[in-house]
This record gives sequence, C-alpha cells and structure tokens, in this order.
Amino acid sequence: MGLASLITILNYRTDLHLERLHEAITLARRPAVEALDQLTQRFQSFGSDAHDMALKALTQLIHIQGVVMAFADLFVLLAVLFVALAGLAIVVKKPAA
Repeated sequence: MGLASLITILNYRTDLHLERLHEAITLARRPAVEALDQLTQRFQSFGSDAHDMALKALTQLIHIQGVVMAFADLFVLLAVLFVALAGLAIVVKKPAA
C-alpha cells in the first residue's frame, strides 16, 4: 500500500513538472533556442538529421529534469512524514503492563 502510494505520487508529480517544463521551454524563449542550436551543432557530424536528433535530446533532458524534480518532491514529503512520525513517537505513552 505504501509503495503504491509513493509511485502514484511520483507519477503525478512527474506529470506536473513535465507539463510546467514543456510550457516554459518553447521556441519563443531564447535559452531554449540557444540550447537547441548548440545540440544541433553537436550533432552536425551525423548528417541531415542533426536537428531532429537535437530536438529528441532536448526532450530527453527535459524529461530527466522533470523526473528529478518529482523525486525531490517525494523526498521532501517523506522527510516531513518521518519528522511527524518521530514527533508522534515522542508523544505516545507506553502501554500499561
């Protein structure tokens, strides 16, 4: 149950971050165009498919960043959960014998 919950949260947060990153990375933004141009130049030796390869590489980089952001969110959530449980363990009384 706990692992399924964590994976569900991870999938939800990954989708959320990917959506936000895809909104932020458009051809209207100068840094995105510069990154695409740099990747295209790097792949020039592979022939005419250099632009498509650069676009795929940029998409993969965006996906990796979205997953990393989702894992960071999940680790923060787990840290808060464990701190709350540690605080609860201090407050709980021992059962009577």
